[in-house]
Amino acid sequence: MSLLVLVLATIIGVTIFRTWQNRQTLKWQENYLSIATSQTVKGFFVILIFLSHFNSYVLYTDPIDLPLADFCKFFGQLIVAPFFFYSGYGVYESIKKKGNDYIRSFPKRRILKTLYHFDLAVLLFVALNYGFNIHYDLKTTLLSLIAWEDIGNSNWFIFGILATYLFSYIAFRLKVQSKYSIMAVFLLTLGYIALLYIFRKTEPWWYNTIVCYPLGMLYSYFKAPIENGILKNRWVLWPVAVSSTAVFVACYMYADCFATVMFQVRVLSFLILLVVWTRLFPASNVIFKWFGNYVFEIYILQRIPMIAFAQLGMDRSVYEYFGLCAATTLLLGIVFKYVVNYMDSKVLMR
Repeated sequence: MSLLVLVLATIIGVTIFRTWQNRQTLKWQENYLSIATSQTVKGFFVILIFLSHFNSYVLYTDPIDLPLADFCKFFGQLIVAPFFFYSGYGVYESIKKKGNDYIRSFPKRRILKTLYHFDLAVLLFVALNYGFNIHYDLKTTLLSLIAWEDIGNSNWFIFGILATYLFSYIAFRLKVQSKYSIMAVFLLTLGYIALLYIFRKTEPWWYNTIVCYPLGMLYSYFKAPIENGILKNRWVLWPVAVSSTAVFVACYMYADCFATVMFQVRVLSFLILLVVWTRLFPASNVIFKWFGNYVFEIYILQRIPMIAFAQLGMDRSVYEYFGLCAATTLLLGIVFKYVVNYMDSKVLMR
């Protein structure tokens, strides 16, 4: 499995090298938050999400496989931070361009659509559990439809993203493009963190990265002064990148000291590093970008083959199990996206 880490590192290295070769033609001042760049970043991290979840289904016995687990452990919960950040950034960018029309469409185009797609995936898990005689009580099954509980599927991120969409609709419905609306999203998010800390205290992943969403909005709001100040001279970015990396690593090494505070500092340093790094290398990689187009499908559906092949006893060989899970997840993702897009065009998006 360590070969996968090597492959990922090679792809990243080649992408950086080609970006540096073409630096004269790249508009690095503009493209670091482009769709192509963000899709590339999201594609890389959705692969890490798949690997992290896969690690929970297997027990590595060969020392050569351990670097993969260590690699995923190093990022930990931060692998979802870019998705919250880009989501918040993208939402506010759309608000700036489309105004009230975009806000009014939020319940249908964002909240209902996301929940609708999620519930279609949940139904696949219902069928999976029925087929393998895996039992969940009715309450758990019903709550899984709003992502509060799971029936084998991943759920907490969807619950969080639905919450942030709702916060955005509430905050911006009264006034568009207002810093006070962003502050309202922040306050609602902090309230969410406090409540989830009470109800899900032993599961910190429910609340410890969601602050990246309003941070993405805030970056969009202050993007011009940030770009004209800190990011204007690209050679200033290198010391910022090095110092952010140092803080990130230090917080990782001393994670047990004031764990909650350390993690939030680590989140912030990670986001700074992400922005600076993509500013230095605003690259688009065709492989990562392809995966970036299937983030939702890979995240939601990946546990279906992991559960199914484990139930069939096909997880005895880590490599064969991985190949089956990866190939099936991609196939499921492609088919699911096609079917859902067709259904959207006929029903939801009319």
